[in-house]
Amino acid sequence: METSAPVRLPDEVVVHRVGGKTLGNMRLRTSEKKLKPPGWSVLIGGLPEDAAKAMLVAFPDPILHSQIHQKAKIVASAAVGEIRGVGFDVVSDPTLRFPNHGRLVHSGGADAFTNEALEKLACVFREVTL
Repeated sequence: METSAPVRLPDEVVVHRVGGKTLGNMRLRTSEKKLKPPGWSVLIGGLPEDAAKAMLVAFPDPILHSQIHQKAKIVASAAVGEIRGVGFDVVSDPTLRFPNHGRLVHSGGADAFTNEALEKLACVFREVTL
């Protein structure tokens, strides 16, 4: 199957990280380190409330998906240009559940997701509690 090159997202596009901007929510998990390129999930566009709702619709069982339901109470948002300003980027990475799915990445790969770099990244995100 042929894949197209990733489309560069405009700087003004806003992305959302469900679960907030704590270092614990921004560190790469083992499975995320193995992705090509390594990175973690964001939802592209819309409002923080839209991102939270999308997660709850995709994972509706509050018992089976209790961690996701808990995370959906806090959403961190930032413009792609702000993310690029601290050395990271966002690539479009649609999935069946989330056509607006993206991945926050770094040109330095998984090793670039240091605490220091993530602290700078956290500063460009605005967090809302829903």
